[in-house]
Amino acid sequence: MDKAAAMWQLWSTCLGSDRRWWQLVSQAVGAALFACWPRTVVVPPSEARVKVKVPQLKGGRMREAAWDWASHDQYVFSVISETLAWRQWPFDVALVPLFFGERKESAGAVDAVQFARTLPSEDVAWYIYCSITHAYSDGLS
Repeated sequence: MDKAAAMWQLWSTCLGSDRRWWQLVSQAVGAALFACWPRTVVVPPSEARVKVKVPQLKGGRMREAAWDWASHDQYVFSVISETLAWRQWPFDVALVPLFFGERKESAGAVDAVQFARTLPSEDVAWYIYCSITHAYSDGLS
């Protein structure tokens, strides 16, 4: 389908005009391509939301103890990789708080974000990660 859309774009760029017959043809072809392309399915606004993914604490820790030598910037992609293991097409958003050490007081926390909000701001580094799939950005090619 992406090849058909690309050919239509090329053809209309080279041969298109402002004439009425061309406008009618281009509207018809554009509507047909729009109807065929699987990314154009329109969902109700209530379903058109991206759920922000957040990591879970592991025994009061956000980081593996063996990696406490690394800076947050060095370690964050490990947490992002785990958090986004199950990708949502066409894109994902992750909110990742990082802090050092094990926190015993985290026992009642629902997730890492809820717990990190209770810590002093200087103890937590926050990362927002947005990921887009190639399928969305370059037409599955």
